[in-house]
Order: sequence, then C-alpha cells, then structure tokens
Amino acid sequence: ASGQLRPLSATDRVAYAQQAVEDATLKLETHASAWRERQFLAHALHLSYGNCSLDEIRQAAKAAPIIQVNVDGEVWCTTTKVMEEERAILEFVRLTRGTCRPLIPDVPPAALEGLSEEQSAAVYLIATSQDRVIAVHGKAGTGKTTLMKPTAELLQQSKTHFVTVAPTTRACDILKKDGFDAHTVQKLLRSSVLQSEM
Repeated sequence: ASGQLRPLSATDRVAYAQQAVEDATLKLETHASAWRERQFLAHALHLSYGNCSLDEIRQAAKAAPIIQVNVDGEVWCTTTKVMEEERAILEFVRLTRGTCRPLIPDVPPAALEGLSEEQSAAVYLIATSQDRVIAVHGKAGTGKTTLMKPTAELLQQSKTHFVTVAPTTRACDILKKDGFDAHTVQKLLRSSVLQSEM
C-alpha cells in the first residue's frame, strides 16, 4: 500500500550510523577535546534518529578517526584531528620557549597581595617568563581564575596585549563570568583573526 515506509537496507543503516558518528564527533569536539565513550555513543544514537542500532553505531565508531583510551576503567574518546592540533600547539610552545622578553620584569609586591603562596608564585612566573606561551594548569577550585585577575591587571597596566584561551566551552564561560574575553583553544586554532592578535 502507498504511504508505508520500507525497512532500511543494511547499507542504509551503515550510512546512517557513519553519519551519526560524524555528527556526534563534530558536536562534542566543539565543547571538549575528549569525551566519555558513553556520552559519545548516546549522542550518536540520538543523532541517528532511530535509523540504526547501538551495535551499528559502535561499528561505525571503530572505522572513524576516533581514538579510544581506557582511563581508570572508563573509556574516553578523542579524534586524530584533535590530537594533531594538540601536537602542533605543543611543538609551537617548545619552539618558542625562552624567545621573548619578560612581560613585566619588576612585579610590584602590591600586585600579589591577597594571593596564596602558590598563586603569587604563578603570577610572578607569568609576569617574568621569557616564553611566548604561558599556561596555567590546576584542578577545579585551586584558584586559577583568582590568580588570573591580578595578572590581567598587570598586563593591562603595562599595555601588554594578551589572549585568554581555555580548553573547553565550559571553562571559557567561567572566565567570561569573571570578565575575561575568553575563547576555546579550538577557536584560536581556527580563527585567523584571533591568531593575528597574538
């Protein structure tokens, strides 16, 4: 009878699974550089609109440029493209180490008031470093944003232009709430305008 849907062929189901994996990858990599496998599979299954099974999604993921790593019993995923971008960043950092003059060679003690010993050391290191790229890394709640505020003030006072980047959209949102014009690393890598500001 007319109007009835035909069952999808095996070839169509594979194509839907491949497209769902590709769409989920694009969606997730705009928010993070790695994702839990469970989250990835759920996104892909949702984006398949019921046209393929979880097993077909898993098979399509195995054929895609996705890297899966077991971390403490949980599988995490990323893409070869993300890994290549991160390697390029690390190579740039390595090649530009010690190639610049210090941003602020004489840090006024008042700029470090109210900071912990570790935060003060980090602000001092950022201000006096001779590296082109300076990264601040720490667990959530350790005071990274707190130490960035006096650092940004020092840089603004010395008329030094800087760009604030973070690895994820969520981290950027936190920085924006605290007054920073923050961007994701991915946006920096893809934006010639942002790159020209560096």
